[in-house]
Amino acid sequence: MPNYYTILTEKGKAKLAAAQNGTPVQIAEFALGDGNGSDIVPSEAMTALVHEVHKRPVNSIYIHAQNPSWTVVEVVVPQDVGGFTVREIGMYDADGDLFAIGGYPATYKPLLDSGVGKELCIRAVLTISNASTIKLSIDPSVVTATREFVDRAMETHNDSPTAHGAAFQALANHIEDTDDPHQTIPAGGEPGQVLIRQQDGSLAWGSVGGMPVGTLHFPSTGKPDPGSVAVNVKQKFLRTVYPQLVARVLNDGGYLATEEAWDAAAAANEGSCGRYALTDTHIILPCYRHYWAAAQAGIEGKAAGDWAGDAIRNITGEWEGAAATGLNPPEGLGAIRASYISGQEAAGVTGPSRGFSFDASRVVPTADENRPKTSYLLPCIKVADVPTNAAEVDMLALAALVAEINGNKVDRSEWVTLVPDRAWQRPDGIIEQIGTVSFPTSGDSSLAIIFPIPFPNKTLHGEWHIWDASLSSVIGTNVRDVGLSGMTLVADKDTAQSITVQAHYYAFGR
Repeated sequence: MPNYYTILTEKGKAKLAAAQNGTPVQIAEFALGDGNGSDIVPSEAMTALVHEVHKRPVNSIYIHAQNPSWTVVEVVVPQDVGGFTVREIGMYDADGDLFAIGGYPATYKPLLDSGVGKELCIRAVLTISNASTIKLSIDPSVVTATREFVDRAMETHNDSPTAHGAAFQALANHIEDTDDPHQTIPAGGEPGQVLIRQQDGSLAWGSVGGMPVGTLHFPSTGKPDPGSVAVNVKQKFLRTVYPQLVARVLNDGGYLATEEAWDAAAAANEGSCGRYALTDTHIILPCYRHYWAAAQAGIEGKAAGDWAGDAIRNITGEWEGAAATGLNPPEGLGAIRASYISGQEAAGVTGPSRGFSFDASRVVPTADENRPKTSYLLPCIKVADVPTNAAEVDMLALAALVAEINGNKVDRSEWVTLVPDRAWQRPDGIIEQIGTVSFPTSGDSSLAIIFPIPFPNKTLHGEWHIWDASLSSVIGTNVRDVGLSGMTLVADKDTAQSITVQAHYYAFGR
């Protein structure tokens, strides 16, 4: 019968008995031997292996999940150790004494240089009634964590009701802190001022020179400048998105009070309206489509930079002369042509009549609209101060990023609710969204979700978490395929057990 079992040596038994009322035994090293080419018979009297070939620090010691009297001692032999056959194993304590000895089925451990490399994990099971009398003495610089070790650590971590309690509470306190805990924002600052990076790298409040907010201008590139919005179509925004522009319009006055009034004015002017509208929640910008000859994207000949010659609407007319003799009418000049209509008489006379027609297209260009010579440009309105440095970095975007890093310290009473309990827009224009979905998992799993509302321009961040402990086998949670309308939740799971969890997701963007 094979002697593949592990027993305590005489010294091991004595030290274990002494440890019942004193300091636990420190298991430090795991030895391997080849038994001089033969299987060994473990003996309590042994003080060393028959023929030791390798010794290394113990990886872990733990209680067997199915039997609390079994203590498992584990070692991992890396790829760069080998060239021998393992037939015996032993565990040494911190004093250098052989604590336990065991036989092992003959297993060859190759060296990586031989062309085959593998790690060898050996677990020895000791029957000890009081497992607390054995402790692990470990050198973290040489041990290797097995997947089972990680699984056990994760299970212990996830089963703890306070595993993340302090961290989550600290995060909650940080989010609620409106006093700039990172101290990245300098004191002071007036309405309309922005943070500008100084030559020494610090940030300071300052005003931006150049066009004032509300200025109508025409970029030569055919694209809006930073801080500007194209106004060749109707543009409507929440008042919190561009507070500087709202303040300017309120100060200057002359704006429409309702969207209906703005729409009516635009309808009367073929889509153009030269006035702002301010409702309780939104601002609507002026729109210049025709009388400024706004560039029309996608329309032949009217893109930004196109040019059209002068033209008038076609003017036509006809005049009949008195009756005259002769079959050939005289030639007409300019837009007028003389014509001869046989057998027709003018009123009050007898005989054939001469007629004259008028057509302006004979001498000038005509079209279906009156216009001067035109060069098509893109009308834009400056909506916010946006300092741009020499490297063309959008400082407004940078300020938003700084705000995100700083925890977005704003008064939530000023946030605009876009979807009740699901989506809000902050005063700085950032949109935050949350939600909870049922996530059926079986092994590594993924679930595509749709945001409560699509982000208008860009999704900056997305993540999800599990707040309950029902899915203890989840090792990690991450996301992929993050878009304007949604993202895919991914669960890394090491078992095929089917479990449905409540996934809580969070995303923010513009």
